[in-house]
This record gives sequence, structure tokens and C-alpha cells, in this order.
Amino acid sequence: MDEIHLIYNPISGMARSARAAKALAHLLRKDGWKVEVHATQKPGHATRLAQNLKARAHMLVTIGGDGTINEVVNGLGDSPLPIGIVPRGAANVLAKELGLPRAVRKAKRIIEEGSVAKLDVGVVGGRRFLLMAGVGLDARATAVVHSRRTGSVNFFNYAAAVLKTIAVGHRFPELQIVVDGEEVKKDVRLAIVGNVRSYGGPFEFTSFARPDDALLDICLFEKTTQFDLLRFLWASFTKTHLNYSDVHYMRGKEIVITADESVPYQLDGDPAGSLPARFTVLPQVLPIVVDKAWKTLWENAS
Repeated sequence: MDEIHLIYNPISGMARSARAAKALAHLLRKDGWKVEVHATQKPGHATRLAQNLKARAHMLVTIGGDGTINEVVNGLGDSPLPIGIVPRGAANVLAKELGLPRAVRKAKRIIEEGSVAKLDVGVVGGRRFLLMAGVGLDARATAVVHSRRTGSVNFFNYAAAVLKTIAVGHRFPELQIVVDGEEVKKDVRLAIVGNVRSYGGPFEFTSFARPDDALLDICLFEKTTQFDLLRFLWASFTKTHLNYSDVHYMRGKEIVITADESVPYQLDGDPAGSLPARFTVLPQVLPIVVDKAWKTLWENAS
């Protein structure tokens, strides 16, 4: 009998992920599926679970946030095993991008239909990411949030950390950017590398990104005064940021970012390391289970 394994993060969504896992397992078993449920115990555990389960599972289903999905993707590597998603995290960026529902019964229908879309995956330092990488303001705020995390986090935790970072007047070093071998000759201080349009919450930086076009998009910002940072955030909220002369946008298959001093970066909302970093893309290697109707609309729009 085909096995579906559910991997849920018990601290995502203020414990709602545990209830969703229980309900989904019950519904799938009623339809005759063999289901096993696994709770993550600490950061990195979902990666090890995925590594151990990929040889015998028919499908892995993540119940949690984007960080849980990221861990599972890194555990599966090049495995063709499809991933189902039931969003229960703080931002649920990938679910938003793919039009995936929170409702367990709707998620169960999509999982059983098994319609798969092949998505691109970004890679940096041997680690894979699905959504975005941030260098500068958001990376420092992410580090603050995770250093203090004891349970579930939400959009307001990240927003508060960003505003505090702006308020203290943190200095952001100049970044050196090379896209597909061509140097970006701008005084860049902040960078967002995106594989999808949405960044999280209402914000959108890489407005033309698609997770299946074999490219990474990058949005660059020059200024870091408190006023300019707030202006940049407001513009990304209203989706007018690309109208500014100090915002630059480009796309490529390889993006190299360096700095003359230590600068952190984040991947999919988790701290990931410090520059230098070389971002590349693996085209359409990640099978994600999506709604059949949504897949048809996306393919027709291509």
C-alpha cells in the first residue's frame, strides 16, 4: 500500500499544525491510505525525517510554515518524491504563491488528486531555498527573531524586529553584486534574491519572479537612512518600489554577492550564514502537489 507521511512542526501556527495533522491523517486513512505522522522536535529535524523517509514514501506532506518546507526540500535533495503542503506558518509564502488552501478537507482533495508542478530551487553554499534570500535589513531582523524564539512566530514578530533595526540606525555595508558575470555598478546596501513574487505578509520585492522560469530575480536598494528604509518598505507594500531611481531590478541564473566585512543573509526566513554567497538555480527539479485548476491556469499563462 502507498504510504503518505505527514511532517508537522508543533510550534507553527500556535499548535494548530498538530490539530491539522491529526485531522488530515484521519481523513486520508478513511480513504484507505497508509499514513504515518511525524512531529519535528528541533530545527533541522524535518530534514533528517525527509532523508529517512524518502525511500519508502509515496508522498511527504508538510504541515507548518515555509521553514518546515525548506527543511524537507533540503532533506529530499534530488529525490522525485512529491511534496504536499498544508500551510500553518507565520507567512506561508509558498502556499500563497501556489494558491494552496489552509482548509484540511480541501488540502486532502488536492493531495489525493496528486497533480504535480515542477518548481525551480535556488542553491547557495550547498543549501536549497524555494522563496527568497535577503541580505542586509531583513537578514539582521531575522537573526534577532530566531535568537529569541521560544515558540510560534508571526508576521508582527518580524515587523517589530525590522522596525527596531531601522530605529537603532544600523549601518549597512556596501555590497558587491555580480549577475551572470556582469558587475552591478551601483552603491547597493540591501538585496533581495527571489524565486517567487511574494516576500511575506503584504510585501512584494521581486515582482516579476516565477518559480518555474529557470531564473532568479534580484531587487537592490541603495540607501539606508531611516527615512529611506521606511520609504522602501512602504513602496514595496504598495508595490510601487520599482518606480524609484535608487531601486534596481534584474534577473539571472547566477548571482554573486560579496562585501568587505561580515554581512549576514537569510534563506526562506531563517538565518543562513554570512557573505560571500553565490546563488544559482536548479530548473524545475522540485515536485509540489498543487490544485489541478490552479496548475491549468498557470500553464496557460506561461
